[in-house]
Amino acid sequence: MPVTATAIPLRARERAGAQRYGEAAMLHAVEAVLRAHGVPAKLEFTHRAGRAGEDAWLRVGHGKAALRYTVEAARGLTPGTLGGVLLKLRDRGGKGLIVADYVTPALADTLRERGVAFVDLAGNAWMRQAGIVLQVAGKKPERPTDDARPARVLQPGGLRIVFALLCRPELVNAPVRDIAKAAGVAHGTAGWVLRDLKKMGHLVELGRRPGARGRARTRRLEQRRRLLDLWVQAYPGQLRPRLKPRRFQATQTGWWRTADFTRYGLALGGEPAAERLTQHLKPEIITLYAVGGGERLVHQDHILLNDAKGDVEILDAFWNFAPPDELRGIVPPLLVYADLLATGDDRCIEAGRLVYDRYLAQPDGKD
Repeated sequence: MPVTATAIPLRARERAGAQRYGEAAMLHAVEAVLRAHGVPAKLEFTHRAGRAGEDAWLRVGHGKAALRYTVEAARGLTPGTLGGVLLKLRDRGGKGLIVADYVTPALADTLRERGVAFVDLAGNAWMRQAGIVLQVAGKKPERPTDDARPARVLQPGGLRIVFALLCRPELVNAPVRDIAKAAGVAHGTAGWVLRDLKKMGHLVELGRRPGARGRARTRRLEQRRRLLDLWVQAYPGQLRPRLKPRRFQATQTGWWRTADFTRYGLALGGEPAAERLTQHLKPEIITLYAVGGGERLVHQDHILLNDAKGDVEILDAFWNFAPPDELRGIVPPLLVYADLLATGDDRCIEAGRLVYDRYLAQPDGKD
């Protein structure tokens, strides 16, 4: 029979510690949640050669019947960030377990349908294995502390800066005004984002740049894969809704395959961009980003009708740099990757993996 908890098993002090001190404390707190539910659990960490940080594992059960789960911590889990979490679990192999600060009832249903185990800090949980059937629902999270709110780097202005740095690595050593221009933000915004990236350990300053004036120093991005993952997780909820997404229905099928989007000041994103980059996906939603002023022309030439449930989506662009010649008419691959994972759809997640491997992974494999 499923286990039903009658009280939140984690003390307020422990929850606050998990919120404040990051993933490690969060994982240890969830280990305590499982034990409070009467489920034997032991957290383990391993280091993979060539990778920054450690992988987390959770051994659940007794003796030979114990099962070792690969664990992924996900703060602020939403339908838009679920795809990225699932992809990271798949990449590590084995049976996966999601650890979250809170899993909504709707997301809990989705995870159960997919057969993905989860535990959250509020006390909700679901897992099935030999000798253990755990299902706890209906627990509410406490009001977030100030420390649980999104860091400034993961707010819209910060996300624009991080996007520019990840897409154009040479910008890391550019003057702050050039970084701000590429990201389409104010000079002051770029300055505090760079300072915050330094505090987070994602930006280091080395010696003075040759020929540079004043206090200019050589900068370097650190833990790039982790920063990329943070961006991908934050983008759907923090920045994308501010890009004025609007929906339309095309009167002709396949119209987008022959359209010259550079003529209209548009660029393909999401599923159609993935098809062009990987030849792996048959698009269902046509996502476009308006990087110029010709959006009205595409409506006229291809007869796009306003339709809140239509299969054509147009959003405002948020960057200010040109793509490489081979990617003309397509948004930067990082944005394609993020939009694919935000769907939570298995076929899009797999296409996202291909986009990452071909266009985003570091050549030496050390992300």
